[in-house]
Amino acid sequence: MLSEKDMQKANEIVVNSFIQKLKRKRVQFPHEEPYLLVVKPGHFRLLNNSLVTMLEQQIWTKRDFSWITGIVLFNSRRGFLLTDPGPQLLIALNPKARCQASDALKSVIEGNQQFHFD
Repeated sequence: MLSEKDMQKANEIVVNSFIQKLKRKRVQFPHEEPYLLVVKPGHFRLLNNSLVTMLEQQIWTKRDFSWITGIVLFNSRRGFLLTDPGPQLLIALNPKARCQASDALKSVIEGNQQFHFD
């Protein structure tokens, strides 16, 4: 079990890593468009609600990241048996984004609508 001090240090590492990754992504996506970034954390145990809380408290509060409409945190299926946990998606929309998520996207995220290619 990690001590509180070790947990804080680990959280700092995750936040700093995330910030650096997002800064590199900005170079790839320099235009003012709505961007929904999909990120796969390095380990399935990193994907939980505390990661969404970290985004809300440490990322969305910074103006440097107002170019991001939202982030989808994704983990693929962890095994091949029917009893193995399936894929996970956590979606965090940026309330301070310059290009806000559309009502249609929000409706899909909330499960009120489905997206289909025709």
